[in-house]
Amino acid sequence: MKILQVIPYYAWAYGGPVRVVYELSHCLARKDHEITIYTTNVGKTGRLTEDEKIVMDKAIDVKYFDCKSNWVAERGKLHFSPQMRRTLKREVKCFDLVHIHEPRGISGVYAGHFANKFGIPYLIQVHGASPLALTGQSSIFKLCKICFDKILGQDLLMGASHVIALTETEASQYSRLHIPESKITIIPNGINALDYKEQPKPRAFRLLYGIPEDQKIILFLGRIHKIKGIELLIEAFTDVLRFRTDVILVLIGPDDGNLKSTLNLIREKGITDNVMYLGPVFGKEKLLAYFDADIYVLPSVYETFPVTVLEAMACGTPTIVTDRCGIAKTMGQYVSVAKYEKGDLSAMILGMLDNYATAKERAYLGQMKVMEYYGWDHIAKQYEQVYESCAVRT
Repeated sequence: MKILQVIPYYAWAYGGPVRVVYELSHCLARKDHEITIYTTNVGKTGRLTEDEKIVMDKAIDVKYFDCKSNWVAERGKLHFSPQMRRTLKREVKCFDLVHIHEPRGISGVYAGHFANKFGIPYLIQVHGASPLALTGQSSIFKLCKICFDKILGQDLLMGASHVIALTETEASQYSRLHIPESKITIIPNGINALDYKEQPKPRAFRLLYGIPEDQKIILFLGRIHKIKGIELLIEAFTDVLRFRTDVILVLIGPDDGNLKSTLNLIREKGITDNVMYLGPVFGKEKLLAYFDADIYVLPSVYETFPVTVLEAMACGTPTIVTDRCGIAKTMGQYVSVAKYEKGDLSAMILGMLDNYATAKERAYLGQMKVMEYYGWDHIAKQYEQVYESCAVRT
């Protein structure tokens, strides 16, 4: 099949959806599908440089279209690219199927409109940002999203041949928007299992950043954004320090609007000597962080099926999430689930450190689960089945 993936941004700093497109595209290409990716050159701090653009296999064609305004794209989430629009109008009929990621934006509207015009089936995947999931957003941002959904989003969604949900919760949100159950398929996120087959040299991350062996590493890895709940983690970690001094909080991830307030809170709490912010880390160095961490914590205000939790589990790292993470329902047997409260989170961190052997045994079971069922080769087959069913119906 000739498959077009459309995503408004395509750089590692944007997190999970980009990783999904990257891994899915490579898996499909290995199955002899022809994959093309349309995106824009929007970056977090300006238009992407050549070094910031993602390098794909030669078999995959990635087109970075010029965005009219990087400022509007980043703040209003409107990735307006006349160049992409013209190309979609001309080329979309050459594809068998269009997969629209993060459709709440102009690029998704373009793709859906022209796919519908030329009778090409298209899929929608919101990656946890359904019209009913606006938790953790500012009031202005919520209003912008609601307006978009009312004016353009509903027609785009209803015209889709199929929609992909990450969890049962997200599937139920689609149902409440009157999407027939026959058009909804739940497909979770995945990991590249090959990355985790061989464990790196122990303590490599500690040596790289000068972290003593007797310090317990509490790791957060993700975007520095309000929705990730980092403020709650800092509050809880401050409480942990009242009982243990052999701990360090390591924060890894790109600034997504909340770094300044995060660093200010760390200073206000007087814990700067116990916290390390490293910025974004990718590739092998990211794996070193997971493997050397004693505990991985994702304290999100709202989350559906975060890739970082799968990554931590694949490394056998004991993991804590809040009860506001959708993955808690799926993986609650293997990860610890804290209430979204400072006291409960700090108590869970302390309890895990005090009973670490038990935590590692549980993490090992989670590692086996992820490696068997959440590798991208396994996940890609589920996408392939949906693609084929859409093409047959058309």
